[in-house]
Amino acid sequence: SMVGFFLQSFCLWAAFSIPNFHGTNGQWQVALCLVLSAVAAGSHSIGYRPIYVEASPDHAGAISGVGNTIASLASVLGPITIGSSVQQQQHDGDDGGKQS
Repeated sequence: SMVGFFLQSFCLWAAFSIPNFHGTNGQWQVALCLVLSAVAAGSHSIGYRPIYVEASPDHAGAISGVGNTIASLASVLGPITIGSSVQQQQHDGDDGGKQS
């Protein structure tokens, strides 16, 4: 699981670093890095999926559902939190369009 995330981050870093590498265009290298990053993103589930079955084979589906629900909360709460934070910052710094 950790290896997948590290590989994904390395590939994304490399994809954005390659265009500046030795002044080459590097289009196929960037495409390869993005594909490897997508493969690594999909491979992270290999690490934690078997834990559900090992912990309780009879209730693996229910445990997986609860775990995925908790993990998905970040997808819902993240944008809400960031949106309210940005809105608060804009409100605090907003002078009504008046320039001093």
